[in-house]
Amino acid sequence: MSVIVKVLAKLRSPALWGSWDRGFEAYTTTTKCFEGDIIYPCVFPTYIKGLLRRNAYSILPHLERLNIIKRDIYVRLFGPSVFEDGGVMILDEPSCIDVSFGKVVNDEEAKYIIKKWPPVESVKPARLEEALFIEPHIRLRDETGTVVEGALFTEERISNDLYVYFEVKIRCSDNVLDYLKLLLFSIALIPYEPIARGSTAEVCINVVGPSDELISFFVSSINSRSIWCSQ
Repeated sequence: MSVIVKVLAKLRSPALWGSWDRGFEAYTTTTKCFEGDIIYPCVFPTYIKGLLRRNAYSILPHLERLNIIKRDIYVRLFGPSVFEDGGVMILDEPSCIDVSFGKVVNDEEAKYIIKKWPPVESVKPARLEEALFIEPHIRLRDETGTVVEGALFTEERISNDLYVYFEVKIRCSDNVLDYLKLLLFSIALIPYEPIARGSTAEVCINVVGPSDELISFFVSSINSRSIWCSQ
């Protein structure tokens, strides 16, 4: 039996927007998706997986020391990578999880999600014109503090009153509770890591799968940190 973890993340600071039209900037993780005639910001599955993997890797030594999770659970869940200690991550190795695109949604849709926790594909995304705002910047001379001529530029950002909704499916049936525990530990660290470039987020989660007292307690603990989770 597969397990699906549904995550709704509320942006706490504006996320940088990048699009295929003007070139995909390195580490820009919010880009353009299409749904019918709607163009909306989204987050690539590979970036979400990379974020979760990085979080899990950072906490793994502590979980091993406390005999909560073994390293082979981490390797099976996210896939092997011989480059990890060197700071380079391979995100597409065979693993036990599938990650959906992250859809950017507005407050009204977020309230519906918290009540129903529907599949990501059935959720109505925020339109591009609703989601974006333009942030102007200037460049100053270090020595004088005056504006450099011609150095006015702008960045397109995702408003921080929006949300990102995505799903993580655990496909492997062996050690499923251990996989789920590690995944939840990783998700719990999202508020301390950027979910999109320049953006941190609070999270609410819902688990579709086997029931377990520890898992239920963990989910409740994560959700209790965010007042809006109970809306």
